[in-house]
Order: sequence, then structure tokens, then C-alpha cells
Amino acid sequence: MAASSVQSLLSSLALRPAKALGQNFLCDGNMAKVSVAMAQLRAGDRVVEIGPGLGALTEQLLAAGTEVHAVEIDGRLWTFLEKSLAPRFPGKFFLMRGDAVEFPFGDLCSSAPDAVVSNLPYAITGPWLDALLRLPLPSGITLLLQLEAIERLSAPIHSRRRCAMGVRMEAAFRIRATRKVPPQCFFPRPAVQSAIVHFRRLDSPHTFSGEALAVMRHCFQMRRKQVGTSCRAIGDEPLRALADRWLTDHGAAINPKCRPEDLTLGQWLRLEELRS
Repeated sequence: MAASSVQSLLSSLALRPAKALGQNFLCDGNMAKVSVAMAQLRAGDRVVEIGPGLGALTEQLLAAGTEVHAVEIDGRLWTFLEKSLAPRFPGKFFLMRGDAVEFPFGDLCSSAPDAVVSNLPYAITGPWLDALLRLPLPSGITLLLQLEAIERLSAPIHSRRRCAMGVRMEAAFRIRATRKVPPQCFFPRPAVQSAIVHFRRLDSPHTFSGEALAVMRHCFQMRRKQVGTSCRAIGDEPLRALADRWLTDHGAAINPKCRPEDLTLGQWLRLEELRS
């Protein structure tokens, strides 16, 4: 669907893209096909889509023979899809109205889908990934994201872009492919660069506990400070005790003068091992 067609359809529905919801509608069918191909889906796979919007990607997913479980927060778009798409794919398209941060897998609740494929609204990238990493993990995640977000999630050790979410994703997934998406592929055009990224779950993925995650987040929130200084500033006594064990642990071999982006995944995982 071309940008002009998307604009006309929105006008006919008396809909205006909501900036607060990060609504930039995909208007390039080829990019929707790229997402589906990159996801390496099989007929019958249960796929979660966040923010289906006008259904451009949804139709491609359904055409691939998958069972789509979508969650849409905008009641106007939910109504449109319920009337236009749901009747055409009975037993294949399941649409939930709700907040994807509260329901990361839509109506599947905490049951892991085979895959997630989505043009993820930029505003919820971090909160949605945080919610996802607390649930059983799908085998693959294919997301159309802000390019800057992908660079943070994939930033290597010593990079200033390295962040707590990037470490968490590194512990559970590997990036298998990326594809840049020009701004003209959306209506309205975003002011940022975008790309499609495919994450494949590791054979032995790891998700961090609340305690280890709290220490990690604290360190990255004070990223300009040395790790030793950051850990001594933790106000919660049990967390500070965990951080102290970590800093002095021979197996972790932490240099207290380094910055959080200089620590390896293995060193962060050692923090998890020491929490009990």
C-alpha cells in the first residue's frame, strides 16, 4: 500500500496517526515481505505481532500460513481490523485490544509463541523487551526498529552505546540479520532511521534475575563512573552486599576502576551466579 493509499484510508476512517503511540504506518509491501522472510517462519507457527496498525504486515504473516496473535492498543485500529481482517481469517487471526507492555504475547499470555514479528512502536521498545525477557522466550524475534535502538542492543564491549538491555539480549539471543528501511517506507515519515533486525534465541538462553538486573541497571545508569564507585553508591543493603561479593570474587575478576561497558557478558553472568 503506497503512502497516498495509507493516507486516504486513514482519512476515510477519520484516523490521524497518534504521535504518542509512535504510529508510523508501514506503506511498503516489500519491507513487510522482508520481515516475513527474515523471520524464517513455517506454516502453522504461532506468531505474535505488536501494533498491527492497518494490517500491512499482518496480511503477509497470514499469507505465509501462520497463526497470528496481535495486540493493538488503539481502539480505532482494533475496530478496523476486527471488521476488515478478522472475518477473512477465522481461526488464524486473533486480535487483542490492550497494552503490549502488559501483554507482550497478546492473548497467548505467558505462553511462548514460535516467533514475534512486528513493526514495533519506537516508544515501547525498551519496556516491551523488558517484559519479553521475563517470559518464556520465542525461538525468533524479527522487529522493525529505530536504527539507533538496534545499535544499542548490538553494541559490543567497550562501546559507549553498550547498555543493560543490550547485555540482556546478548545473554539470550544472537542477531542473525539486519536490513535498513528508508523513512519513505512509512506514513508519516519518521525523523529517524529504521531497520529490520532478526534475533535468534540461543540454545541455552539466560535471563537475569531481579537482583542481578538491579545491580546491572544501577551501574549503567551511572555509566560515567567506575563500577566500584557505582556499586558503593547502591542504597539497598542486600543489593550492595551482592555487588560487593561480585567485585571481590576471583572468578569474576572485576576491575573496580572499569566502566560498565567494559565488562564481558561472562562477568555480568557471574553476578547472577553470586546472588544466592
